[in-house]
Formats: sequence, structure tokens, C-alpha cells
Amino acid sequence: MPGLAGSLGGGGRYDGLIGMFSKQDVPAVGFSLGLERILLVMEERAMFPALPTGPQILVCRFPDVSAAESLRTASALREQGLRVELYPEADKLGKQLSYASTVGAGHAVVLGRKELDQGVVALKILTTGEQRSLPLAQVSAAL
Repeated sequence: MPGLAGSLGGGGRYDGLIGMFSKQDVPAVGFSLGLERILLVMEERAMFPALPTGPQILVCRFPDVSAAESLRTASALREQGLRVELYPEADKLGKQLSYASTVGAGHAVVLGRKELDQGVVALKILTTGEQRSLPLAQVSAAL
């Protein structure tokens, strides 16, 4: 690597090395990579892709929805390829939505007994406050 003192890796034949310990002549080869040096060069050259962080959706629930039902919903959303976080408690909805903003989620899926009985979820756009009901299977297409 031009401008780098040392190398990123190296290797060669080590025919006599194993024999030093086992008293047998064993042909061998080996190599080594300097992971820290490789990562440094990759960072300097901006070779790491920008990856999204945080959830796209926070799954919120009212007290009449069990943790198991909200977990099933979160799993179904993840199967659609979405980054999903599940709020662990059935706290007041305002507290759950405030947390969604804190972690950078752009949307929330709000689960209530009414929605589950109808086979839909309430999808809330956190930046505008707009909310609509739709089938769980259509959430990823709606984003």
C-alpha cells in the first residue's frame, strides 16, 4: 500500500516450523492479515457503505394487547424486510410514540384489540401524525 508503513498481510512456506515441535518434517504454508490496518485503509478511502441505523417502525400496543401478539406482529413486519423495534411495555401511547422519535423511527404500528379483531394494524407516520388502518401484509408496501 503506498503511503503505509509496513504491509497489510504476508505469508509463505513454513516447512520447518511444525517439525520444531513435533519432531516430524511437515510441509506447510501460512499467511496473516493485519485487520486493523485493512480497516484503517478502508475508512480512509471511504469504502464502507452508509448503513441505515435504528428502526423504521416501532410496534406499540395498548394494554388490551398481549406481549405475544405484539411480538408476532413485529416478526411479521421483519419478514417483510423492515427494521422493527418492539416497545416492551403497554405504557401510555404518548410515551411509546415519544420513544419512537428518540430512536429515529419514522413510523409506528399501533396495536389495539379493535385492530387485531379486524385483522389490521394502525400505521402512524410520526413526522405528520397521519394514521391509517391497513392489513399487516401491506405495511412494507405502504412505506
